[in-house]
Amino acid sequence: MKTPTQNWANPLQPRGSSTKYKSPDIVSWSCLISLYLNTERPANAFFVFSDLINTGFRPDGFAVVCALLACGWKNDLLNGRVVHGMNYRYELGCSEPIVGNALIDMYSRNGKMHMDQLVFGTMEFRDVATWTSLLNGFILCDDMRSAGQLFEEMPQRNTISWTAMIVGYVRGKTPIWALELFQKMRVGGEDHPTSITIVSVLAGCADLGALDFGQSIHGYVYKFAGLVCDIAVNNGLIDLYSKSGSLGLATKIFRGMLDKDLLTWTPIISGLALHGLVSEGQRLFNRMLDCHDFKPMIEHYGCMVDLLGRAGYLEEALELIQWLPINPDAVIWRSLLSPCFGRGNLEIAETAGKKVLELEPDDDGVYILIQNTYCLANKWEHVLKTRKRMRDQKIKKKRGCSI
Repeated sequence: MKTPTQNWANPLQPRGSSTKYKSPDIVSWSCLISLYLNTERPANAFFVFSDLINTGFRPDGFAVVCALLACGWKNDLLNGRVVHGMNYRYELGCSEPIVGNALIDMYSRNGKMHMDQLVFGTMEFRDVATWTSLLNGFILCDDMRSAGQLFEEMPQRNTISWTAMIVGYVRGKTPIWALELFQKMRVGGEDHPTSITIVSVLAGCADLGALDFGQSIHGYVYKFAGLVCDIAVNNGLIDLYSKSGSLGLATKIFRGMLDKDLLTWTPIISGLALHGLVSEGQRLFNRMLDCHDFKPMIEHYGCMVDLLGRAGYLEEALELIQWLPINPDAVIWRSLLSPCFGRGNLEIAETAGKKVLELEPDDDGVYILIQNTYCLANKWEHVLKTRKRMRDQKIKKKRGCSI
């Protein structure tokens, strides 16, 4: 039976890596591993680390840290545990915070918070990065309650820990706590928000419809040149103003941006869809295709389907979906299904509903929407068939849904 380390040598390992050196030392190995990590190629980084071990070298702390990071990024728990064992085999231990931090990061990315806490408890020295690594672990596992408790216990915080909590609250659908935490961060004054912090707070404002708070953030952004020119921050402002009904401000920011990325177009087209401005949305979509060397993402097509559907152009929306160069996902078909209910278009509703159920057969909301459409059309036989299908598939209605 082979051990995990015997399986490390891989025929797909990067050619011409360490083998180009006649006598590579540990520094050469570690630099190459780090290079692959910095270029977001964790699998290659780990292949080089496995070569290092198989060649007979004794890894140093830096090489082990890089290997742990690679295992975390590629969700390789098995080899991550093997590397953990090497800490003791080579007497590296976890006395150095950087090694312990890497272990916490690896286990948290693999969802093993009990191991995170075990490593944390055995560390003799903990720095702010140690606490933040454990904090990120709770957030990655959607345990915001434990994350909040740990955050309050932290002897020292930095911008990363503040931002991690804010991002976690927004993603956890509790944006009001994110906004409150951001206020505390600003009052403290020691740690300054980054663009990631600002983007997350703007997303929270958009979710809550907190336009006044969002405008105060907009004013804060103008105090810092780096934030004013940041594409992600401007995208967040466009999204906020579009969702809050201030389409004029969203358009002004959009037009004033010197640089745009693919994500810039999504919120502005979505905003036009919310306001039923079909021609403007189509013009902007075509401009994105013609004037910029961008390949639209599925989100952009989804915005256009939503735009056409809200305006009642259901046939055109269906035609667009059928024309897509990529396979439409359930979100796009839902964007078409929802307006069918309001317009009473049974034929397209059936088409869209079937497609959603093919992709997500357990979606109870689609069954409810299809039934309601049949009810409006007095197709009671189809209503009964849909209910029977729900029973056969053991689909249960979530609270808040009604027939």
